[in-house]
Amino acid sequence: MQREIKFHPIFGRLMRDGIKTCTSRSKYLADKRDTFNSFGMSFEVTHVVQNSLGMIRDCLFEREGAVSPGHFVEIYRSVGRHRPFDPDKIVWVHFFKRVS
Repeated sequence: MQREIKFHPIFGRLMRDGIKTCTSRSKYLADKRDTFNSFGMSFEVTHVVQNSLGMIRDCLFEREGAVSPGHFVEIYRSVGRHRPFDPDKIVWVHFFKRVS
């Protein structure tokens, strides 16, 4: 099924180059094998899991397109309308791959 998942413009190159391969959201946005278009490219969701923001910061920051755990927190705060970073908050992590 085709889904709509929006991304901040800073992620376009990172998604094109296969650096950003997941996105953490407060809502469940897509199922495995669903597709979405972003920045003129198509992506397929490979799996979806729940994790804490602290775990994502510590273990998945590179797949989120950040260069360090601290950078992930900076991106989270700036893209998320300056919301506070709560490492215990549970979110949905949508993993994806570029298909065209």
